[in-house]
Amino acid sequence: MPRSLVSALPLELLLRIASNLDFSDLWSFAHTNRSCQKLARQILWRKHRLDLDSIDTFEHLIHSAMAYVCRYGTDALEPVADRLAFSIYGATPHFHWEPSLRNLLDKSIRIMLDHVVHDKEKDDTDARISRMGQLISELLALLYPALTAVFDTHIVRDIHHRLLITHIDRHIRHLLIHDRDNQQQRRDDFRAFVRFVGTLLQNEFVTIIDLQVLAEQWIAHLQQQSLSSIPPEQKIKEAELRSMALLDLLRAVVCRQQGQLHSAKEMHTFACLVKQSVSILISFKTATNISPQS
Repeated sequence: MPRSLVSALPLELLLRIASNLDFSDLWSFAHTNRSCQKLARQILWRKHRLDLDSIDTFEHLIHSAMAYVCRYGTDALEPVADRLAFSIYGATPHFHWEPSLRNLLDKSIRIMLDHVVHDKEKDDTDARISRMGQLISELLALLYPALTAVFDTHIVRDIHHRLLITHIDRHIRHLLIHDRDNQQQRRDDFRAFVRFVGTLLQNEFVTIIDLQVLAEQWIAHLQQQSLSSIPPEQKIKEAELRSMALLDLLRAVVCRQQGQLHSAKEMHTFACLVKQSVSILISFKTATNISPQS
C-alpha cells in the first residue's frame, strides 16, 4: 500500500491493522511514516517488549535481522548469520577486542532470545516450540561458525556459550513468575521455551551439565516459595509444569545421545534430575493435602 494511502486511513483503522501484524510487518509499518511509527511503538512495546527509543544502532540492526528472518524463514538464515558475523567483526577494535565482542554478542543473543519468547504467530497456540524459536535455534547454529571464521579463534565459543546460558536463565526466571494475568499462557510459553532449549541441546550449544544447573534452579525456585503465598492447586500445577519441562529436556537428551559413547553417563545424570523432580512433586502434593490446623 502506498504511503499516501496509509496516511489517509483513520487512526482507529490503522491501530486495528497494526495490532494484527506479525513482527516483520510491524517493523516495516513502524518505518512507513511518523503516524505509523507512533502507533507501532505502542504495539511493539505491548506485544514484543521493544522500546524503539532505547535501542542503539547495533540493536536496531539485530531487530531488523529478526524481522527479515521472520518474513523469509529458512532462506534468510545463512545470509543473516554472515551479515551479523561481519557486522560484529567490523564493530570490534583490533586491540582489546574481547570486551567489545562480548558486549555485541551479548546484545545479539539477548535480542534473539527475546524474539523467541515474544514473537508468536496464530499457529503458536500451545506449548510447542514456536516457528521463531525453531528459526533462531538454526540461526544460532550458523552464527557460531561464522563468528569463529571471521575472528579465527575458539575463544568465541566460550563467550557465545556463557552468554547463551545467561540469557536462557534470564527468561526461565521470568517465565517462572506467578503474578501474571494469563497463567495458562505463561505455562505454555515456559514449555515452548524449554523445548527451544532442547533444540539447542541437540545442536550441542547447551550441555547436559548446563541443563543440570538450570533444572536444579527451577526446583530450588519452587522449594523456596511459601505454601501460603500460592493456592494449593496452583502449587501442584507449578510442580507438574517443572516435571513436564524436565521430561521435554529428557526427550531432547535421548534424541541427541543416540550413538554417542558418553550417552550413558549423561543419561544417568539427567535421570537423577527427573527422580528429584518427581520427589519434589510428590512432596508438594503431600504438603498441600495437610489441613491448616495440623
